[in-house]
Amino acid sequence: MTTSVRPHLRRKLALVGGLAVLAVPALSACGSFDYATDRPNVIANGGYNMDSNVRVNAARIVSPRAGKGVFIATFTLNPTIGAATAGSPNPSFTGLETSADAKQTVQAKGGFDIQIGNAGLVNLADPSTGGVVVTGDFKPGDVVPLTLSFSDGDKATVQVPVVTQCGAYASVVPLGKKSPLPAPEATGDTSTDPYSCTYPSVGPYGE
Repeated sequence: MTTSVRPHLRRKLALVGGLAVLAVPALSACGSFDYATDRPNVIANGGYNMDSNVRVNAARIVSPRAGKGVFIATFTLNPTIGAATAGSPNPSFTGLETSADAKQTVQAKGGFDIQIGNAGLVNLADPSTGGVVVTGDFKPGDVVPLTLSFSDGDKATVQVPVVTQCGAYASVVPLGKKSPLPAPEATGDTSTDPYSCTYPSVGPYGE
């Protein structure tokens, strides 16, 4: 004999089952606390290190020609390790060097001491601050592992891409300067091929 389920009972069972399914992701989300704001955002083109006392975001070398560029990054204090405290000096960015596994060489030109500041943040891409001039055997498209040093003795290793001084990077300036590094055309330097920020115009069939 076939047993039938009343229509109102079927609706009640379906409703209970749906509520149980909805409850599973809610419980798992509460247990993980893995919010998007707690994870590194790597959408922007740049290297990062979130584990040191000073967090490094969007690290890049902006290069107008092979072998020369400006190192930029955004530095923020890691609140879980060394949060900013009123009256105590924040660490400053004092040095960079290529890591042991680097295939290219990068050297900072001159000494520098860039204060993180009372707000616990500094952006070297901001023209009011400026970045660190570097030289070496790098070129756009390279990714160079750099070890950054800070005044509190902390170090952070970052995989740093080299980008051309075009588009959003055209306004990047060296520390204490008001103008970007000159391109080879402006200096008469013919030792390297000049970079062009102009895309060639191409027809519908590659003409």
